[in-house]
Amino acid sequence: FSGLTWAEIDEAFPNVARRFHETGEQIAACRFRAALVEAMACGAPVACSNAAAMPEIAGDGAIFFDPDDVGDMANVIHRFLEDGALGREMSEKALARARRFSWRRTAAETIAVLKSAAERTADR
Repeated sequence: FSGLTWAEIDEAFPNVARRFHETGEQIAACRFRAALVEAMACGAPVACSNAAAMPEIAGDGAIFFDPDDVGDMANVIHRFLEDGALGREMSEKALARARRFSWRRTAAETIAVLKSAAERTADR
């Protein structure tokens, strides 16, 4: 939660923090790309920032919140805690979305870009 405290979240939505700890629910609240893909790959229901490239990365594998709005973030987490079916659905979507990402694919695409750039440079 990058700088947010459970007290701030609990103030926005009373009892959310307590219920999160009591139920042991595993909900990932993401603001950084690497953590986002890792959380999806683990099958966690993902609450994700709607800023920068996060929506492009998460696609339909997350529910989004405004990263500058503690209440919005807490609301998304609250939805996961209140609706077990939603958590299960988003867990499945997160796993499916994470399968689109791999280090092998990243390496292959990076090599292709580097080769293309080298060919253009050689043609000059």
